[in-house]
Amino acid sequence: MAEEEMDLRGLKCPQPILKIHARVTKLPPGTTIKVMADCPTFERDLKIWAAKTGKTILECVKTGNIWRARIRI
Repeated sequence: MAEEEMDLRGLKCPQPILKIHARVTKLPPGTTIKVMADCPTFERDLKIWAAKTGKTILECVKTGNIWRARIRI
């Protein structure tokens, strides 16, 4: 399956999740999205969004102040 990348650094809540949501509505199921974000609440927001939308978080790791996540839609 395809893998998309999104660089959402510099955006603060709720913008990263809104941008992810807008992107996934245009992609086929099974696509993986790699996301970079530096929003302090990104991990919490991502978990809530994934639970509400049925998406799978494959990975969400913080290195320094950057979150790197992989999401399967």
